[in-house]
Amino acid sequence: CFLMNLGSQLMMMHQVAALVDAGVTRMVAASVVGVVGLTSIPAKIGWGWMAYKVGRRTTYWLGTLVFLAAVLRLGTIGETTSGAGIFLYGILIGLGYSMPTSLTPLLTADFFRGAHFGSIFGTVNFVYQFGGALGVWLGFPLAALLKEVEPTSRAKYVRFETLYDPKQMPGLGISILDWPYVEGL
Repeated sequence: CFLMNLGSQLMMMHQVAALVDAGVTRMVAASVVGVVGLTSIPAKIGWGWMAYKVGRRTTYWLGTLVFLAAVLRLGTIGETTSGAGIFLYGILIGLGYSMPTSLTPLLTADFFRGAHFGSIFGTVNFVYQFGGALGVWLGFPLAALLKEVEPTSRAKYVRFETLYDPKQMPGLGISILDWPYVEGL
């Protein structure tokens, strides 16, 4: 659910630029953001209801499929796309974007129970949302980083590895992940 939020935040951050690059006017592209907001309000309630009725896993995967449909729709938008086709993207991304927001409190409740759940959830949600905002402020295009490191023409993948320094980061002794943590693209 947390990785889904990362993907949806990246889409939200770049969607207007992607629409304008595809030939959509700035005003229409900005209006799509309004459609996303209006769609996400009832969708958050709907995803929460669905999580209780059919289960969290089914809700997560359905929300992920809707999000992926939005990504595919965005990729097919061009200068000849009708207004309805453009706003269909806004509806799909509004639906997909809202799913992690609905599931995060439920998943947090599954792990942390008891009298202090409100404080725990507030802390988890603060860190979760602050990370999303900080990523937008401090983020930069991956292409800029790759340009700096000058990979060879034979390079097929990018490897990201976290810092591993138990002296500076004593929490690394907790065995939630293997350290140093590695991801690849």
